[in-house]
Amino acid sequence: MEILKRIGRFLLIILVTITVIIFALGSSAALGFAYMAHTGRTDINIPNNNPNEEEIQPKESINVLILGMNQNLSDFIMLARYNPSTGKVSLLSIPRDTKYNGLNAPNTSYYKINAVYQKKHIDKIIDKVETLLDVQIDKYLVFDHKALWKVVDAIGGVTVDNPINMNYDDPVQDLHIHIKKGIQKLDGEQAEGFVRFRKNNDGSGYPGGDIQRIQTQQLFIKAFISECLKPSNIIKLPSIAGILLKDVKTDITLDLILYYLEDIATFKMENVTMNTLPGEGRTIDNVSFYILDKNKTKQMIEEMFKDNATNQVTE
Repeated sequence: MEILKRIGRFLLIILVTITVIIFALGSSAALGFAYMAHTGRTDINIPNNNPNEEEIQPKESINVLILGMNQNLSDFIMLARYNPSTGKVSLLSIPRDTKYNGLNAPNTSYYKINAVYQKKHIDKIIDKVETLLDVQIDKYLVFDHKALWKVVDAIGGVTVDNPINMNYDDPVQDLHIHIKKGIQKLDGEQAEGFVRFRKNNDGSGYPGGDIQRIQTQQLFIKAFISECLKPSNIIKLPSIAGILLKDVKTDITLDLILYYLEDIATFKMENVTMNTLPGEGRTIDNVSFYILDKNKTKQMIEEMFKDNATNQVTE
């Protein structure tokens, strides 16, 4: 039981902290055992960390692209990095309206980063993000917002401090968001609305636009991680793992999860850094885009995703 708790606590950091790193690292223990039960697999091929048996080789850092889907669009895009040498986790939000081919590309919604994946072009979205940010992506994780709904209900809800009143209805998507401003516990349905909210029925919304929306998503991620790590929720990992196995698409393997398992002993929440790509919103030919600031983006990538950097970026 103790090893189950340890593995679970770790996946609740690499599939919580690599899924929002939350959905990737948030369920390591139970996910591992559920995976074996689901597939009938009994062999675990953990990468050899000491191939020459002369000296221990340091584990490599890993970059994971995380996508949250809303129909065919990537409503949530985040790049996550775990550095085993420092124990640091970097979470970088990529605004969904980011124009990925520069100002000389056609000014249509097709050239927004959220339109690339379309539930089938994983290689294409990885290539676009790697080119845009000059980083290598090692793994990916894709989840539907319904998975978020189910996991939040499984852990008994998530307490957040909502910055604004949210009132929005979309009968076509069967999406109804009615959440008051202030501190409250959200159930799964409310949590989905909380992270998807863009504007109210009357057209009002975040004063800071999509960037403030991303900040609200990051606020939820922090609250979600804290809730998942409560001792009362560790015992729920088997049921959470079952949800993840059904609703998450990823090339993160059980072998890889177990490879990093021992790192849980030294993990600290203060080592998690979150930020948003720098830039500005701009309307071009009646289409709203987010245009990256290339110089600030390069600096941020150096600080958050290079192992020789200090990783001291603030929110």
